Amino acid sequence: MHEVDDGADTVAWLRRQPWFGGRLALCGASYLGYTAWAVMVDPPP
Repeated sequence: MHEVDDGADTVAWLRRQPWFGGRLALCGASYLGYTAWAVMVDPPP
């Protein structure tokens, strides 16, 4: 139910980390694939 919002929060958190280099890939099968798609419903900049 909250995958879109949770995914956006996770990406925002990731972007704030000093070790994040600016590139992100999402992948997964079954439910993990669905959560990756949920992030892309409203993709982060």
